[in-house]
Amino acid sequence: MGYYKFSKFDLLTLVIVFYVVHCENDFDRVLTNDRISLLSFMSGISDDPERALTSWNASNTHMCKWYGVECDMTMSRVVKLNLSHKSLRGIIAPALFNLSHLAILDLSGNFFEGRIPFEIGYLYELQELSLSFNLLKGSIPEEMGFLQKLTYLNLGSNKLIGEIPKSILCNGSSSLQYFDLSNNSLSGEIPLESQCELKELKFLLLWSNQLVGEVPLALSNITKLEWLDLEMNLLTGELPSKILSNLPNLKFLYLSYNHFTSHDGNTNLKPFFASLVNSSNLKEIDLAGNRLGGELPSIIGDLSTLEQINLDTNLIYGPIPPQISNLVNLTLLNLSSNLLNAIDLSLNNLSSSLPSQLGSCIALEYLNLSNNVFEGQFPASIGNLPYLKELDVSFNHFNGKIPQSVQESSTLKLMNFSYNNFNGNITNKGSFSSLTVDSFLGNTNLCGTIKGLRNCRRKRARHFLIAILLSLVITPVFCIVGLRSKFRRQRPVLSTKSIKDEKETHEEEKYPRITRSQLIQATGGFSPSSLIGSGRFGHVYKGILADNTPIAVKILDSKVAEEISGSFKRECQVLRRTRHRNLIRIITTCSRPDFKALVLPLMPNGSLEDHMYPRHIVKKGLDLVQFHASVQGDVYSFGVLLLEIVTGKRPTDVLFTEGSSMHEWVKSCYPNKLEPLIEEAIMRYAPSGLSADNRKIWADVIFEMIELGLICTQYNPSTRPTMLDVAHEVNLLKQYISSPSIEDTSIN
Repeated sequence: MGYYKFSKFDLLTLVIVFYVVHCENDFDRVLTNDRISLLSFMSGISDDPERALTSWNASNTHMCKWYGVECDMTMSRVVKLNLSHKSLRGIIAPALFNLSHLAILDLSGNFFEGRIPFEIGYLYELQELSLSFNLLKGSIPEEMGFLQKLTYLNLGSNKLIGEIPKSILCNGSSSLQYFDLSNNSLSGEIPLESQCELKELKFLLLWSNQLVGEVPLALSNITKLEWLDLEMNLLTGELPSKILSNLPNLKFLYLSYNHFTSHDGNTNLKPFFASLVNSSNLKEIDLAGNRLGGELPSIIGDLSTLEQINLDTNLIYGPIPPQISNLVNLTLLNLSSNLLNAIDLSLNNLSSSLPSQLGSCIALEYLNLSNNVFEGQFPASIGNLPYLKELDVSFNHFNGKIPQSVQESSTLKLMNFSYNNFNGNITNKGSFSSLTVDSFLGNTNLCGTIKGLRNCRRKRARHFLIAILLSLVITPVFCIVGLRSKFRRQRPVLSTKSIKDEKETHEEEKYPRITRSQLIQATGGFSPSSLIGSGRFGHVYKGILADNTPIAVKILDSKVAEEISGSFKRECQVLRRTRHRNLIRIITTCSRPDFKALVLPLMPNGSLEDHMYPRHIVKKGLDLVQFHASVQGDVYSFGVLLLEIVTGKRPTDVLFTEGSSMHEWVKSCYPNKLEPLIEEAIMRYAPSGLSADNRKIWADVIFEMIELGLICTQYNPSTRPTMLDVAHEVNLLKQYISSPSIEDTSIN
């Protein structure tokens, strides 16, 4: 009996020992296999300028501590690889997809070339995949349909061609939430059918491709969809009203620059807007560039959550319905380049300045803006409307002179400028010859020859000189006092004088002639090794001309080049005349029907992005004291730049995670949640060893920069300040932070 017990115990011990040894061997084998897969992937990388993979070559560094690698130690497997935005060049080696437990793979923002290997279908555990902003070409492998656990898929901004594999969208999985194939050259129809189960999909981005056909009806089954972007394709058919009526969670709808039509033979827009009434969170609609016909229906006023509507470049006609005033959250309404013939927005509480884009409504015959709170100067472009017959702007707060273009109009017959703050001389000539004083009542600063108006008196030169001297004294005082108060106001900042372009004193040189073959030779055939940047509109290559002149060549994408063909030469002439120490002057252009390029001087110190987002972890960046603003330029772009500098983020960094724009993301923190952003900015830009007082000054300046950035990026262009005002405020901030109380304010 004792012998039996000993044998049983001995056998159990042997089993345990065998199991432990077997597990240890499996543990080592698994780690070795994953390590081999990563090293094989690294062998396909030809350039690592930021030395991101240095730790991968260190023999004494455990694989799970390599840069970008994360492991699940409970099963000793690699589960995450993130090498995004490291400027890596090369191919994606198929061995990478032997990492069978990989859950997250992010290689976005690099220069990977070649095709996406079909072996990617082996990553059965993959949940998030981003290969966006690379140079990948070829078709999307069908095998990606095996990735049934995907929640996030982003292949946008590559050179992918061919049709979208049906297997990606219709593989029996319902976990996908984000799907982005935008900015490629994909063709064919959108492969959605009724059996596709995309119950969790919230983002569908397919913009800037060559997709054809109608929007598939199966899209109406994706009831959680929030963001639908199909703009800049070749889609046809009626606007997808039946589909949209089943999308109650829709927030952003972009269908611009396709070939859609409205209902009933391109004459009826009502079904489309009616289909959106149940989308209670809808914020933006973009239908521009479709040549849609019909009148704007009154039901548009029921879309009360709308913030932006872009309907420009269509064939919309008739009046603007008064119900549009119900859109109390609206910040942008673009109706330019249509056939509208009547706009009646009277008896509302509309405020701010009047957008000059109204001058694009070339078919406009009747414009009634009376009894509102419009302010600022009246746009001269409205006086140039060729068919305008009646104009009523009474009972507002317009100021300045009534534009000469209004008086010179040959079509205007009835006008009412009463009860505003207009000033200047009104003569009884032109379209004003039939008017009486009743059209100008309540403007105490008007004078002229119309009966009932007071006569204009010539001011003495001495009074004029005194006014100039007073303005020279008072203006700096107001500017300094207004440093902190100006940005607190909710009303728009207006400039009372336009900024005239400085006249050229020398005749400009003509474009030097450079042929396409010369550019090919200079850039090595536009080789990948010469590529220094890529974007939505094309690629930039470095090169050297035959005379040893270093150049940068921006090649416009063929689709973009085709769209702007008519204005390319004109835009280049404008850019060539532009003079500013911070702007690169165009050397020349190369324009053919199938090829358009800008030739620029090569900047040896790199791009603005290199200074804003330094590649190495050192205290390096923009010098806040040297930072300045031109008095002319794009206010919105300058505001985005300000927010980028302060936050250290690109505008695209917050798009998916926050579901919004840079402006909205920063605005959500303003004013009580800005402290973390301000502290991070101080750490990046301020010199070390600041005293408490100087640190407070830095915090104040950064806070002011955030406010300035938010004001410059407001959705409504008319509520943004002018660049003259912005330049002035930036100059005051420079003076404030450069005061003697602050030592060594440069950012090294």
